[in-house]
Amino acid sequence: MNVIVKSSSLHGAGVIIDGFGTAAFVNHCCDPNCETDEIRRRIWIIALRDIEAGEELTYDYNLYDGEPGEDAACYCGVKGCRGTMFSEEEVARQKRILLRRKQKKARMKSHRR
Repeated sequence: MNVIVKSSSLHGAGVIIDGFGTAAFVNHCCDPNCETDEIRRRIWIIALRDIEAGEELTYDYNLYDGEPGEDAACYCGVKGCRGTMFSEEEVARQKRILLRRKQKKARMKSHRR
């Protein structure tokens, strides 16, 4: 399994860990059974609970760099699914941007009258 560490940080929250190679095939889930961690300059996929034989490995992608309005739909189907692979913070950020754009458009429209 291959992974790459990107040195950028997410709003000061730490290092971004992104997969490639076979690591890219660990699917997203809003209620994952694994998480990633960097230990001594190596990336580990760590179980969050006991995993049954044949059960799919999943982790929460928590995507953070989408364009406002971009769709990164989640189809994991678990109870409490966010419906998106974007992190809760990213969903809130995109909503704020879209709201500001809508307000700006409304102000511009009202000034034209």
